[in-house]
Amino acid sequence: MRVQKTLKSRLMTGLYSGSLFFGFSWSTALSAPIELEFRPPEIEVTRICTPKRPDTDIEKDWSSWSGTSLPAGHSKETIARDLVRLRDIDAAKHFDTIMAGLELMKKSDPSYSDSRYLIDRINVYIKSGRIEDLKNARLVEELQASGYIASPRAMDFLSDLYLSGIVVRQDAELGLKLKVQAAYGGNANALLHLAALTSNDEQVPGWTVDAPVAVTLAFGSLLGKLNPTICDRIGRIAREYASGEVVEEDHALAETWYRFAADLGDTNAAWKVAEYHLDSEFIEKNNELLLTYLTQAADAEVVSAQIELGRIYETGALTQKDAEAALRIYDKLASSGLRVGFIRSILLREKLGHASGPHQAEYSALLKQLAELPDAPGWVFTKLGKQAQAEKGVWESAALAEGHFQQAAALGEVDGKYELAKTYLRSSSNREKYNAALDLLYSAVSENGKIEALSELRRAHLCLNPDGPDIATEAYWRKAEIGAGNETIALNNGDEFSADGGLPPMLHAEIQTQALYGRAEALGNYVTLLKEGLVDASPDALAFWEDYGRRYAGGDTSIAVRSYEVAESDTDKATAIEELRRLSKGGDVQATVELANILLVDSSDNQEAVAEAEHLLTTVREGARGKILRMLARSQNDAGAAVHAVSEEKARMISDFGDADALLFLAGTADTADDRQKLYQRARGLMRCNFDTVYQFAEFSSQHGYEEELDRWLDVMMALLEGKAWQAVKVADLYSQRPSATAQKAAFDLYVGAHEKGYQIASYRLLDLVSDPQAATYDPALGREIFATLLERADGNQLYGVIRRVQKSPPEIQEPVLAQFDIRSLYRRAAEAEYPAAMRELAKLMRTSTATREEIREASEWLKKSAAAEDVEAMVLLAQAYAFGIGLDPSRQDAVKWLQAASESGDEAAANLLEIIQLQ
Repeated sequence: MRVQKTLKSRLMTGLYSGSLFFGFSWSTALSAPIELEFRPPEIEVTRICTPKRPDTDIEKDWSSWSGTSLPAGHSKETIARDLVRLRDIDAAKHFDTIMAGLELMKKSDPSYSDSRYLIDRINVYIKSGRIEDLKNARLVEELQASGYIASPRAMDFLSDLYLSGIVVRQDAELGLKLKVQAAYGGNANALLHLAALTSNDEQVPGWTVDAPVAVTLAFGSLLGKLNPTICDRIGRIAREYASGEVVEEDHALAETWYRFAADLGDTNAAWKVAEYHLDSEFIEKNNELLLTYLTQAADAEVVSAQIELGRIYETGALTQKDAEAALRIYDKLASSGLRVGFIRSILLREKLGHASGPHQAEYSALLKQLAELPDAPGWVFTKLGKQAQAEKGVWESAALAEGHFQQAAALGEVDGKYELAKTYLRSSSNREKYNAALDLLYSAVSENGKIEALSELRRAHLCLNPDGPDIATEAYWRKAEIGAGNETIALNNGDEFSADGGLPPMLHAEIQTQALYGRAEALGNYVTLLKEGLVDASPDALAFWEDYGRRYAGGDTSIAVRSYEVAESDTDKATAIEELRRLSKGGDVQATVELANILLVDSSDNQEAVAEAEHLLTTVREGARGKILRMLARSQNDAGAAVHAVSEEKARMISDFGDADALLFLAGTADTADDRQKLYQRARGLMRCNFDTVYQFAEFSSQHGYEEELDRWLDVMMALLEGKAWQAVKVADLYSQRPSATAQKAAFDLYVGAHEKGYQIASYRLLDLVSDPQAATYDPALGREIFATLLERADGNQLYGVIRRVQKSPPEIQEPVLAQFDIRSLYRRAAEAEYPAAMRELAKLMRTSTATREEIREASEWLKKSAAAEDVEAMVLLAQAYAFGIGLDPSRQDAVKWLQAASESGDEAAANLLEIIQLQ
């Protein structure tokens, strides 16, 4: 009695529910799994099972069903299975259809028993949640009538209802009694249920069959007849071995049963076999079996199998890579309206470069069709928005792209928020849009963790704020960006890391992390470090990173550029250039621009290289880049000619598609103030908020009288100063053009700061300010310090200019400086270092009235060296020395020779002397 009471209490808790439709686990808590090896029979298999149809096909067929007669062309087994599947997909949605189908099945199929009909109808009510309607229909009471209760299936079903308390009042004793009767009637579900209960030696009243025997009977009952529904029953056996709830877990045996069902024609079982071998967690993987059964399932349009087979073709993981075969699979899924088919096809086409070029139409069509689905992902709208921008330009497509980005943002898609914010910021003078952009960027950072939005927040607050730069808020976001590691680490060619010492571990980790993000510059840096041995890496690791770089826009170009920059031999440079040529021919715009830049900078004296660069720049599709326009101008050494060479058609393209630099470049050529302002505002909406870009805008504002804008950009540049002296001088130069005392003071302070860092250009700028007694900035002490510093650091070519300025400075500066330095010694030191100007000036100092003959002779030797180094003044002085025998033997021929050389170099005095000598 104690055992019976325990069983009853457990059953009353609702732990036991053996009916399949409830989906409860009724054995885990009680049973010790039974050790039993029940294997498939060794028979000659033929495909007799009716394959399960895809859910999409089932719903499509039954949604258009007339309801007057059962669908033609399908067996009764298929129809019955369809109705069960509709019940499991969404019983509430398909309630009327299922009930009508069951009614017609009852009328047309004599084998469809009354008890089965009632059970199926009750299940539909329960699955749809219509319990009260079921009670009112009194179908359970009808099932309990004596004519139906004799069915083992009906008894088992009623048993589950009483055990669970669904619909009827819970009665564990009655439920268990019915379960025993169903089991003695051969019902497999009841047999397994009781086997689970008794596997721990617990007793059930009226049940005397040992658990292993009960399971054997159940599995034998499930096998039953070899008919079209046998595969469903085999699947139950496989699931029992996979779950380990009734029998001991045995995945190898479960796979064997699934394979048996697959060989009988069960395509879902074929997918289960493939899944086992794909995971290879519980069984030993067999790639041949995997591909065989995966192909069987995919051919039968099992969606999961189709997706996996497509992935295998896409990656070449188990067979030869075949992107076209993968696309055929994905496109077939998409043609059935399946979201996953669209997504896979779109992503693969992007990998293949189909987002542009001859395949763009198919790619665009897929995007639009996916966007029309009720469960379309947010990113598809982001892609549609960016595509509109690429096709029409950000200005022409503004309304269309904004609409797409709004849809993406409404779905919480982070890139949609980000792109919508950037769209709003292009009209940042509109305060409402500016504030909306900030809200979107805050959300992208705080809710989605998009670190790129940190840079955009900095740009918004510092460069685009309608009220002027918000320096304090920008500083906050700059600190956040640095903390997030979003700023790409720049490795300059001057950075020295020894191969012995290697790269500092933290720096190594940061650069590698940024490379993993796919940042082009970081990829170039990291591959360069690998090649130079500063990071330990095998050849396979290097090959991996080079291949990884090709996955990201600009990655392989960055690697080639960095390889060129660090190349120590002409051979290595040539290799890098050839790689850039290869990438350029493949349509890589960035590679084209970088190659042209290298040719123009490093081979400017090579006409063939310059011609190649100009050809590259004029044929590139993205010719609306400011860098390209400025390089063309530089290659012609005449910015005006380059400006006027911009045709009306090209100007329109730049206006619509140009980057900020190109728009600013074009604005400088505008015929009217209105056109100039329009282009300037467009450039402002696209600008990057870094020092170089802001300086361009400040310089433009200065040139065109945009006084308020210039004040804004000066404030921004002051916030962007990074302690670099050259930046300080650029800002100071702009301040120095402003008439106010405040601006002049700012310029002076910036020059002083740069001078204190040893930046010579700043020192030269300061000389005029501190050496003029009439200037408010006159400072003899600072003037003396600057002159002393310049004299100590000046090379031979600079020395003459510095000394001349000392000699022209006020006595308060000149006398102490000249007393501090021996000018002749300074020139001698530079002359011995072979600076032509220093040789010339030393010779002039030595040729005094008190000079000895030896000193005069030495002076002439210095003149010879200076003249040979093409110093024009030295040529004239040497010609005079030959003409008058000053430290040299007189020689009219040599005098004429050097005067001729000086004349050809453009010296008018030499030309006049030459004419006089030739007349004599």
